[in-house]
Amino acid sequence: MALAANLAFVTVMDVDIIDTAFTEGKSYDLVVGAAGTVDVPVELAAQSTALEALMATSSVGGETIASVTTSLNTILLTSTTNGTATIDLSDGSVTMSTASVAVLVIDAHDASELIPSSTALATYIRKDATLECLTISNVTQEGPRKEVRGGTEAKPCVRYGKTMRLEMEGVVFNKDALSIIGGANVSTDGNTISVDDSFPNAYAIVGNTAVVNKADGEVENIWLVFPEFLTDGIFNINMESEGDLGIMSLAGELFPNAAGDFFYITEKVT
Repeated sequence: MALAANLAFVTVMDVDIIDTAFTEGKSYDLVVGAAGTVDVPVELAAQSTALEALMATSSVGGETIASVTTSLNTILLTSTTNGTATIDLSDGSVTMSTASVAVLVIDAHDASELIPSSTALATYIRKDATLECLTISNVTQEGPRKEVRGGTEAKPCVRYGKTMRLEMEGVVFNKDALSIIGGANVSTDGNTISVDDSFPNAYAIVGNTAVVNKADGEVENIWLVFPEFLTDGIFNINMESEGDLGIMSLAGELFPNAAGDFFYITEKVT
């Protein structure tokens, strides 16, 4: 079943924030230390037993992965010639049987791999934060950044560059979201939130929303995937003594993936 030709958005998104390794690919350097163990733990966003699909086209040490074995919090990667690498997801540590297994490469994945119909987002990837009480989730695009006009009517001869932003407002004070895309510091016990002048890194956004099919008036669920969302790192909290509840504002700039897509829409398979 394909997306209908004529659709109308009818609600805001519920948002899951994930590592950009899933949407853009990423290389992890496994620096060998004593006894084949990495000097510094490597943080991997992947988890659970669906990693076989995630790493099917990946490589270890420049060699194609021959097999992937998963168990609770553990991934065992075996390359064709360079031995094995055992990744412990509980702490991100990597133990290698040979020093030649030096790099883990995760390829970017399409929607069918990112959002499998059987498990959705529950076990395929780790969600760093979730926003389920948004009141606004607007996507806006501007451009061109460069334009040259010429000719008798001064028509654009060259137009280049677009920018896109995602702006969200929510009514729930979400500590995970404040930390991930707001740049706040949350204490280990979760009882203290502080704000400094640092800026957070980019993340991927997977939005779950609904549209109306013009042909039959039925509501259909769709996914909106934003491969790279670089938050402004500035959040505003508007509080009122009367009227509406306080609003938490989170916004940032969207960047295209390798294919040049700022975001893409795909049907929600059930």
